[in-house]
Amino acid sequence: MVETLVDHAAPGDGEQPGLLHGRIRYEGAFAVLDLDHALAPWLLGDAALATAYNTAYERVYPGALTELVIPATALTGRKAWEQWLHG
Repeated sequence: MVETLVDHAAPGDGEQPGLLHGRIRYEGAFAVLDLDHALAPWLLGDAALATAYNTAYERVYPGALTELVIPATALTGRKAWEQWLHG
């Protein structure tokens, strides 16, 4: 079994936790993501789910997701989310 550390921290945050922290372990042809921390776990879902949750979260906590280094333009819809996510 091989493990790879996953740590998506915001640039320049120092000790701030990132969006997620965990390990990817490889078992044969499969990869398993073991999370220790996920700040917004819905971000790991498909684009439609992530966009719906992002919209609701922004309504309740305006600006909170942009503080996590997610640009406001990525929160405007499914296509914008996918474009930001996949570069």
